[in-house]
Amino acid sequence: MNGLIGDTKIIWKYLPINEITFPWWLGKEDLHSSHRSNLLKKDPLFYGRYNWKESRDLNYVWYQGK
Repeated sequence: MNGLIGDTKIIWKYLPINEITFPWWLGKEDLHSSHRSNLLKKDPLFYGRYNWKESRDLNYVWYQGK
């Protein structure tokens, strides 16, 4: 399956799940929660429809490598 984003052509490949290396921080709830909080702060009407439970005052969590 091919895709086009702007003028950039992207060729999609389907890989078996065991061949994909996910970022080590994927699933770290503090990181995801802080980003949801800040999305709610930026646009409460749009992101509020997801019914996330985060307050809108969390600071971003960023990890500095492994």
